[in-house]
Amino acid sequence: MRYTEERLQQILRRFAGYLSQEEVLGSPAPSGNLWDDIIRLEKELQDFILEAYEYQENTFHSHPVYYIDYFEMRSDQCHVLHNLHYEVKKIRYIPKQARVVAEYMLYLADYVVERNVPSAQMEKLEGIFRDMKKEELPKSREEFENRAILYHILMDMEEFLVYKQRFVRSLDERQKKLYWKEMD
Repeated sequence: MRYTEERLQQILRRFAGYLSQEEVLGSPAPSGNLWDDIIRLEKELQDFILEAYEYQENTFHSHPVYYIDYFEMRSDQCHVLHNLHYEVKKIRYIPKQARVVAEYMLYLADYVVERNVPSAQMEKLEGIFRDMKKEELPKSREEFENRAILYHILMDMEEFLVYKQRFVRSLDERQKKLYWKEMD
């Protein structure tokens, strides 16, 4: 679980680095290719899901489905990042608003952990959407297209968070006590 979280954090930081046109400290590129890293993590998550099912079948533990749900949620989030990669590749030039999106990704990366309820991250994202609506309209077609892609990237980030929210909402009280002890 920690490995998966670290990999998702690294991927988000690398996206942020691209959008801010900087290398981001603390996000090494294991293979050097972001696309390959995303695909590798997707495959690993499928293996982790199979292991979770195997664990469920071989245990008397009261909530083995927790691990299945957890890894399926992370797999869904990884698919969002997979799609996000397509969006980022479409950007022709990096508009100034990309810095805000990059900063949000860096902020969000720190909260890709098991015991996080993403309410504050959703609120911050809603604030970014509100601020973007106040921005001056694009002056060229190219600027419009690139800003539209940024907006879509933020929508992908929202979907990324929605998967975590659904996971958290699906937990019953016994699971929260067992797995999220400090939430009591």
